[in-house]
Amino acid sequence: SLLISQNSNTKQPPLSYFVHEKNNNFKTSEELASLVSLHGRTTGADIFNAFKKSVDDLSLQWDKLVGVTTDGAPAMVGEVNGFIGCLKKHIGDRAALLKQYHCIIHQEALCAKYLKFKEVMEFVVSTVNFIRARSLNHCEFQSFLENINATYGDVLYHTEVRWLSWGNVLKRFFVL
Repeated sequence: SLLISQNSNTKQPPLSYFVHEKNNNFKTSEELASLVSLHGRTTGADIFNAFKKSVDDLSLQWDKLVGVTTDGAPAMVGEVNGFIGCLKKHIGDRAALLKQYHCIIHQEALCAKYLKFKEVMEFVVSTVNFIRARSLNHCEFQSFLENINATYGDVLYHTEVRWLSWGNVLKRFFVL
């Protein structure tokens, strides 16, 4: 079977298309199939047309397409005018068999919400804020890291707006 995964940020092209293939021994391989730059608008139809051109240029078989992974942008997941809607129109009767997956990074974010990291994050964020918010503490901490030849020279701020910063802050905090 063949899984074509599409990962994009519709605000900042290029689009990257990956091909995931499973052979008869159930070994999976992944390869970058195409990198396409979009200019101007990036509607679902624009994204689909770029995808269709890439699939056709690579001579991939549409009947082997079993699943698509996208981000959650409306231009991607829209059932009527989005990429998914255009793709389903194109493959016709097989559309009911098409598996849709949400980007793995976003799945990790959803998972993190249910893991109850509140206590850990409160401690880490308060410690980082204590170090970074006071100039003397921050200078002393950087000097300490320099003296012990630490891999990193500073701690990272956590921002609630970007959930991805949780992982970066925790990783840096743990390493330091």
